[in-house]
Order: sequence, then C-alpha cells, then structure tokens
Amino acid sequence: MPVPTTMTDLSTAEASNSPSGGEQVGPNLDNYLRAIQAILRTTNAKGADIASAATTNIGAATGEFVDVTGTTTITSLGTVAAGITRTVRFTGALTLTHNATSLILPEGTNIITAANDVAVFRSLGSGNWVLVSYSKDTSPSGVYTPTITNFANASGITAHQAMYFKVGNIFAVAGAVTFTPTAAAFTDMNITLPFTSNIGSNFDILGMGVTINALVVSQFVRIEGNPGTDRAELSYIASNAGSQTTCTFIFVGRILP
Repeated sequence: MPVPTTMTDLSTAEASNSPSGGEQVGPNLDNYLRAIQAILRTTNAKGADIASAATTNIGAATGEFVDVTGTTTITSLGTVAAGITRTVRFTGALTLTHNATSLILPEGTNIITAANDVAVFRSLGSGNWVLVSYSKDTSPSGVYTPTITNFANASGITAHQAMYFKVGNIFAVAGAVTFTPTAAAFTDMNITLPFTSNIGSNFDILGMGVTINALVVSQFVRIEGNPGTDRAELSYIASNAGSQTTCTFIFVGRILP
C-alpha cells in the first residue's frame, strides 16, 4: 500500500491503513514514520491561505488552521471525510450562508464575518459541514482622523481626531470637523470610516450632529450612509456664510461585505 501523505489518507479502521499486516516494511519503514509525523504535525499547523469563493475548499487546506481571505460570499466548504476539523480565521468581511444540510450555522442564520473572527468547522462528510464555534474579534477600538471628501458648500475643512469602537459587525464613531460654509445653503460632506464596509442603503449608517460657529448659531445636522462612496454623509442647510463652524457628531453603522 502507498505511504500516506495527508490525514484523509488514513482510516479509522486499523486494517485499512498501511503497511498491511503481511507487507514487508523493509526500506519503507522510515517513509512511513516520517509520513505519520508530518500528518500529526498538520493538526497544529497553519496551512496556506485560501481565497474566499462560493465553494471555499477548506478540506483541502494544508494545515488544520487556515486564513480565508477576500470578501466573496461562501455557500460551501468543499468535500472531505467526516470528522475532519478546520479552524478558520477570516481576514475581512464576507457572508457565510446558512444551509440546513451543507453549511449548518447557529440559529439557522447567516453570519457576516469581520477581520480576525475565528470559526471552527467540522465535516459531516459528503460536502456537509457544521459550525462548532465562532469567536468574534472584540478588540478594535481607538482613534483615527477621518478624511473628508465629496463636500459641497464648505471650505477650509479640518477633520479632528475621532474615537471609534466595534462590537461584532456594529461600530460607532464620535468626532468633529471644522469648516466654513461658503453660502447660506445646503452643505454636504462625506466622512471616511474606521472600517471597510460596503454600504448598501442610507440606513446602514445613522447619526446626528450639532454645529456652532463664531456667531454662536447652532444647527442640527443629519448623518446617514452613502452607498455611492461607502462613507458617512453629513448634511444640513447652513444659515450663515463665511463664519468658521465646528460640527461635533456621532454615528453608528454596520460592517457589510
């Protein structure tokens, strides 16, 4: 019988493994020993990265632990023998699509991953998998200075350091921006996010802010998602022109693949 090279070459039935009981091991003994050691080592090894795809074949991973890259929706994890386990770390936001037979997820609901989320899958055989555990990355929080783009009726724009935190796929941002309205008119600007998110609706980001200027005039502003730029959009009708204005704001959004 051939020398095994992967875990799936081994059988739970002793008589089905090699070398067979009547086979002369002879000069192949060292090959069998090295093969078994290599197979055992893969159970605690990181395999080569696998790009996300509709069928992301984690069963073919070169190690039990593997990074899945990209943002393509996953509907299948490939086919491998029942009982095989894979620990997967995701490097970005993508959707795991629940299927009651082939990709069984908790509560029968899809999961949107985030960078550094870790999942443990166990094969049920015949291309079917069950999610055994899922760990969300809860670490992201901190400060960043957003970039202001796609602005209208504003000059002298300065974005100040903003604070942010994330829980699961939900994040919140609090910050401020200083600018000067060029007319008493509709004023609009886009604010970059601390996380990449494919905004699909205005309601994927919601928030508000308040302005104050040198004339001590305060106004409320609206903040919502902009699907065209994947950013938060701040807008209001300025009541004064030529007066430096500071707007403090807070908004909440979703990380979407």
